[in-house]
Amino acid sequence: MNIFNQQGQQVQHQYNAGGDIHVNQSYSPADLEVGLEQLATMIQNAVREGIIDATTADAVKNELIQASSDNKSTIITHLSKATEILKGVSAAEGIVGTIKSLIVAIGKWFI
Repeated sequence: MNIFNQQGQQVQHQYNAGGDIHVNQSYSPADLEVGLEQLATMIQNAVREGIIDATTADAVKNELIQASSDNKSTIITHLSKATEILKGVSAAEGIVGTIKSLIVAIGKWFI
């Protein structure tokens, strides 16, 4: 496994997920819950590591819960709100990127 060399970077806090994270671009509505659970785990890990505070995490988790829907528009709206909550938290860019990948995948659904 290749690890990006971040030697010499000057950052306060940064959340880097190790290993492989797959956000399958061919998600189906049946796979949504799995994707949301993975995001919830990433949020929980970020709180434990001090990357984001509990209040921010709770707000993001709330949007993830509300994204559990059969309506594509509602799902995308709540996932977009989750990214807005994390906007400006540079250490959470990996989480935001994962959410955005999920939004793109959901946008391709035929529902």
